[in-house]
Amino acid sequence: MAEEKTTAVSKAAKDAKSFNLSDFVKAHIAEFKRIIWPNRETLIKETITVIFVSLILGAIIILLDTAYQFGFDALIGLFS
Repeated sequence: MAEEKTTAVSKAAKDAKSFNLSDFVKAHIAEFKRIIWPNRETLIKETITVIFVSLILGAIIILLDTAYQFGFDALIGLFS
């Protein structure tokens, strides 16, 4: 069992040392070709969804910030 781990470690070390830039680029180009790009309609729907959710979350953050600020100001007003 210890020999298997040693062999796997040494193989991984050899693979790490034998980095080849051209193989790296070829692998990325092959992966890039496998990407399924969305059509225009899907892209528009998803963009609108992201903008809408961002606006809603921004409004929630503003409301919470205002409420906390009001609360802290009230607490400071009590002690001063």
